[in-house]
Amino acid sequence: SAFREIGVAFPSLETYAPLIREIFPRCGVPFALFHGYPLAASPVTAALFRLLRIALNDYSYETIRAFFASPLVEIAPQDANPLALDAATFPTLDLLIRQRKIAGNKAVWVERLTEYQREIEAARAAHDVWPVEYALISALFALFDCLTPMDAEQRISPVDGLTWLLDMTQRLRMPQR
Repeated sequence: SAFREIGVAFPSLETYAPLIREIFPRCGVPFALFHGYPLAASPVTAALFRLLRIALNDYSYETIRAFFASPLVEIAPQDANPLALDAATFPTLDLLIRQRKIAGNKAVWVERLTEYQREIEAARAAHDVWPVEYALISALFALFDCLTPMDAEQRISPVDGLTWLLDMTQRLRMPQR
């Protein structure tokens, strides 16, 4: 039956289990109750919540730093640069952010990091080496691009939201379970 393809999650199964046992049979809905760990306890879920907080908190430094504290996330830049931004490489970019007082809202991040990139590109004529921080900026910009759907004033549909979350788990190279 089509019901085999449906899953229902509850914030607290203990609260809803008596109602499920009463109402589902009355409506002819087959069911099985599984007691697992709370979804919010999942490290992947926690990382996705931290990702959403970046957009919800207008790209505050604290939310970006908290997101990259997770060893589960890694974002690669969209250009040919092979260096990804993750818990191991974020401290290098973080030093630049704090030294140059780059943090602010999304527009401030983009403006100040782009300014830094231009300075490095102008100075590069004399050097053949790119600073590591420069390489990590494109990965941070890739993250900002990924978050663009969450910036919109217009709400997205639940289906689009779930599709976006699944895409983010893949894009951020997060475990699927």
